[in-house]
Amino acid sequence: MDINFSTQDALFIYGTFKKKVQQLEEIKNTPGCPFSDTDMKKEIKLYTSIMDKLKDAVPGLEKLDSFSF
Repeated sequence: MDINFSTQDALFIYGTFKKKVQQLEEIKNTPGCPFSDTDMKKEIKLYTSIMDKLKDAVPGLEKLDSFSF
């Protein structure tokens, strides 16, 4: 499968997914979280998997890992 994202597209998707993963981690770590740990881990894994693929395709995205959104 070939998806022709521009660098700006990849940057937007990566940043959006990174922010979502941070939000999911906060929810998962909240005492009394109403969602199962397994479900939360699956969702986080999906986002991080896509982020890893974007990092492989677009050099330099890993520099965003040091930023907190």
